[in-house]
Amino acid sequence: ASPISNSSALITSMYLSDTNQPVLNCYSLDMNTGFVLLTFNEVVNISSIYFPGLSFQRLFNISGDLSFSYSLTNMSYLNQTHNDIYVRFYISEYDLNLLKMQLIGLSSLSAFLTISSLFISDMNGNFVFPLLDGINAFAPCNYYPDSTPPSLSSFSINLNVPNIILTFTETINVYSIRPYNLVLSSDQLGSIHFSFSSSTISVTQASSVYATLNISSQDFNEIQRLTSLAISLNSSFIYYSENSFLDVFSNGAIDRSQQV
Repeated sequence: ASPISNSSALITSMYLSDTNQPVLNCYSLDMNTGFVLLTFNEVVNISSIYFPGLSFQRLFNISGDLSFSYSLTNMSYLNQTHNDIYVRFYISEYDLNLLKMQLIGLSSLSAFLTISSLFISDMNGNFVFPLLDGINAFAPCNYYPDSTPPSLSSFSINLNVPNIILTFTETINVYSIRPYNLVLSSDQLGSIHFSFSSSTISVTQASSVYATLNISSQDFNEIQRLTSLAISLNSSFIYYSENSFLDVFSNGAIDRSQQV
């Protein structure tokens, strides 16, 4: 066949633009890293993404109870720069911890996805087909639980109260904290140290990245008796074993032979 020259090219006799809404076909969730992979039935425009339009919920039907649902913030971020049928992004650490605090995503049966039509659009500006609570909320096609051990990232001591505010690297089960496994040390060698015996944890939330250790009068007097312990920043260290606390996936703590 002879090639058609530019001057002989035909213009279409009919043109119908794409008006079909893109549809989510599958989604994968990794609670270890916060990575999410969405698979659509057509190419979507990643520049149109609106993270607050996507929510995770603990059940297929939560009957509008927002305590069982969490909408992402704009702190979550894309892991690609090109338009595709796949959308790859990471849930921010902030969002991931709040999901865990609400016990969302602890298994594939508690990680239902809902999206509003504003979440994303295709290349022709058609908004995504919404996924709604109790109607077509989406369970993950692939699910990976958190297997990373939690650890203590920092702590602050107030001997006027007295208490210790503990800050963890991720959401933990506050009820799992065992104060008697926490050791207060004067240095990183444990030269002078003290194991809490009667101090307790204040529980205002069952799951949190923070916890308060209320130092009992008995433990406080013992600490005061050890005159080189917890008298400054440089004489206040904590170490602990792996069974000192658990995250919400029941992963034991990193065994800290070196102090925090």
